[in-house]
Amino acid sequence: MFEILKTPKYGLSFLMLTFFVYITAPIFEWLYLTNLLASGNLPPNADSIGLPFGLFVIVWIFFAPFVLCFVLWTLQKYPSQTSLFGFNQNHQLGSFVWSLIFGFLIFDCLALTFVNFSERYFIGAIQHLLLAYIFMIFRASIIFRKGEC
Repeated sequence: MFEILKTPKYGLSFLMLTFFVYITAPIFEWLYLTNLLASGNLPPNADSIGLPFGLFVIVWIFFAPFVLCFVLWTLQKYPSQTSLFGFNQNHQLGSFVWSLIFGFLIFDCLALTFVNFSERYFIGAIQHLLLAYIFMIFRASIIFRKGEC
């Protein structure tokens, strides 16, 4: 009944979801910035939309190898059908630290989801909800690595 509260059964599903969100991020960022510019909240000059998008693309390209390595490391011992909210009693300190790290990222995604909803940018809200779900999968996959529990 609560299958959504567990990690996907196959690591390939996790991999495809992660890369879909990462690859489409510049498209959603551009749509958000053009939506923001059309709303009249930004002055209509090149710096108000070009600089934030340019910085986003540079950071997006810079972090691509790190994201790829992190995803591949996670998939090496991917635990299928593990609870997203579980806590590993065998590795309490590690579980706590990873929960804090990913808890901050998940909270940030949820806050951005509410911002996007308030700005009526629903595609961005869905993207941030998917990103929060991916972070929850990352957390569970690290805490409950196959063969290390």
